[in-house]
Amino acid sequence: MVRAPGTGFEFRILCEGEYLPEHSVVAEGDKITCWVASKEGKAFKIDMASESAPDPPGTMLRAVVYFNGSEKPAGAYNKEASRGKSDDTQPSEDWVTSVGTIRLRLNHVYKVGPGFYEAPPAVSQGAITPPALNERSNKGGGHISTDTSLGAELGVSKAGARHRVDVIPNTPSLNIIFHYAPEELLIARGIIPGLPSPPPVIEPATWNAAVKREREETDNDASALTDEETDAYARLKAPAKKRAKNTSVRPEPTDISTRIFDKGESMDICD
Repeated sequence: MVRAPGTGFEFRILCEGEYLPEHSVVAEGDKITCWVASKEGKAFKIDMASESAPDPPGTMLRAVVYFNGSEKPAGAYNKEASRGKSDDTQPSEDWVTSVGTIRLRLNHVYKVGPGFYEAPPAVSQGAITPPALNERSNKGGGHISTDTSLGAELGVSKAGARHRVDVIPNTPSLNIIFHYAPEELLIARGIIPGLPSPPPVIEPATWNAAVKREREETDNDASALTDEETDAYARLKAPAKKRAKNTSVRPEPTDISTRIFDKGESMDICD
């Protein structure tokens, strides 16, 4: 719920019997903003409750509702409808930034006195022709069809009573803004926390890469060793040397009895 400070009221969005939780509630100056997850085609209403004593006699809290930038008059008979305006009557495009918002403007007012109004008589103007819609309204889903039929007759009182009010001086307005968007979009933006990611599945190729990376890290650690430790580490990592194969040939014994001596070479014979 969103509490309006200084008013004693709290506001919530009720969607088909369930309150929508608010996310990322931020209060800044005379504005309170939050986010709610919306679902296409679901009806909603604004629920207001008082958490304090009633207002002083003769005063009340007036709330003006803006839906997607358009003011919604009070009254249970008012239904959502298409309103088309030409570029000449509405040249400003500031309302585009209000798409996807529900804004409440709150003011403390006091009663000036009762007022009466009378509904103008409904006079048939003949065949109804489709009104001209600008391109923005047409793209926004404001389609009008002439293939309609009237329902049962409903009597409406011609006269009614309402209070004439005036804003209490030196009382600032308070704006409560509900931004709405699909839940998937809010999760993607990080406004609503999503489900935790499942642990990764280590495949054999991934495991081999992890072992290789661990070995490389071990080799990198060897660079921080001293010279003596580096030599010992190198001897430890070096493959064992193979024993050299003995290829020496033992000389054959010489038989001096058959040896032929060169000229001038002496021979000593020992008994």
